[in-house]
Amino acid sequence: MAIAHYANGEWQTVAVTPFSALTLHPESKCFQYKQTILEGMEAFKTLKGRIFLFRPKENARRFNQSASRIAMHELPEELFVDMVKALVWVERDWFPRGEGSRL
Repeated sequence: MAIAHYANGEWQTVAVTPFSALTLHPESKCFQYKQTILEGMEAFKTLKGRIFLFRPKENARRFNQSASRIAMHELPEELFVDMVKALVWVERDWFPRGEGSRL
């Protein structure tokens, strides 16, 4: 899991942690579907085994457009891309194999 906290007006250090249960405050925004961003980010593996992200900066921009529309703090594009890269790297062994596979 990739985790970044927002405090003091800025995004804090990113941590990639093993999959685990989450502890959530009852007022967490995730309990309100209206303040959720679903982004269609894709990664794919080449025949040589390299993993590439498909248009990560464009996905970051769309994510931030959605965040702005629902009054959430935007993520700097570089942080968004770094978080996705870190999570894909950690999960690389679980990456689907076969033609047309995507993560």
